Amino acid sequence: MKNIFSNMSIKYKLISILLPGLLALMVFNTIDIVGKYNTVKDMGKLQEMTQVALGINAAVHESQKERGISSLFLSSGGTKFGSELQAQRVVADGKFKALKDELPALHEPELEAQVKALQTQLSMLDSARRGISDLSMSIPDSVKFYSTLNSQMIGMIGGMTHIINDAEIENHFTGFYMAQMIKEPMGIERAILNSVFTSKKMPIDIYRKLVTNISQQDSYKSAYLSVMPEDDSQALLDFYKDPIVQKTVDYREAALSVSNDGGFNVEPQEWFAAMSAKINLLNDKVINGHLKTEMLKITDERMAHAKSALIITFAISLAILIFNLMVAFTITTAITKSLGDTTSVVVEIAKGDFTQEVPVSSSDEIGVLGNSVNDMIS
Repeated sequence: MKNIFSNMSIKYKLISILLPGLLALMVFNTIDIVGKYNTVKDMGKLQEMTQVALGINAAVHESQKERGISSLFLSSGGTKFGSELQAQRVVADGKFKALKDELPALHEPELEAQVKALQTQLSMLDSARRGISDLSMSIPDSVKFYSTLNSQMIGMIGGMTHIINDAEIENHFTGFYMAQMIKEPMGIERAILNSVFTSKKMPIDIYRKLVTNISQQDSYKSAYLSVMPEDDSQALLDFYKDPIVQKTVDYREAALSVSNDGGFNVEPQEWFAAMSAKINLLNDKVINGHLKTEMLKITDERMAHAKSALIITFAISLAILIFNLMVAFTITTAITKSLGDTTSVVVEIAKGDFTQEVPVSSSDEIGVLGNSVNDMIS
């Protein structure tokens, strides 16, 4: 090793001294750039999950409508709401198709089982619809099918909250999930009381289901308000102050107060319309109007910041690398040229030519050596 360096020219000795530092600089800069690039990729995944979550919300919303209209259709013995049901199925199919197209974008192993379960449930949709159309499926079975489908879709949003590393985005996904868990029991309540108001009676088992359902809504409302920031909480509180919400509460209390005795004085169409308006209001005002806007805003801001950080880091790293290469090249060239000039003159002196002179352009050690040679010649 010693002989190798001993026989190496000054130029390559200098390069061997500077090269490790430059390589280390390149390695650290590369690590930093790769880290920023991975952040951009992570933000891209968050944006994809946000779009899937929004697609799930749209599909759940239309599925809830289809569940409600299916209950109306079955309650009437197939004599009413047939055209409305067919029209709603067309709308729901559009949302289901969009969701199916978005699901492949999820490459998270943690969600793989949920995706497969949802795809299986969706594959059973046509069979369930046929059972509803030919009246071979009961109202409870119809409600159960759509509720299972909705639960699987909403559960995927819940699953997403566990794989998000950004605290603020995770919090908004949690709020989005909780809002879905408030809205889904509302849809079931719509189906339950639609059957009650149609049959004009409430068996004790239906009464218990309704009470449990109301308790679920209240529990998720409390959970939402306890974990969400003030602005998000206020959006939900404003929703509950809306007159249409109070109208559905009045209908509900009429059913609970009269119970199995009948005499509700509520037409099923009135209840269905009021409850649908309430669910639509929650969807439009809180979920799509507030939470969706916040989720898109935050993920877009995070992506813009990540891309900006990547570009800035790359530009600075490239500039530092170019600057260091230029400095290394300038120093190496200056030293090797000065030594080369001095060496050439000394070689000529050794041959007996004392007419040569070392060109001196610096006052450093090499310049002192050149001046000394010139003094020796003179």
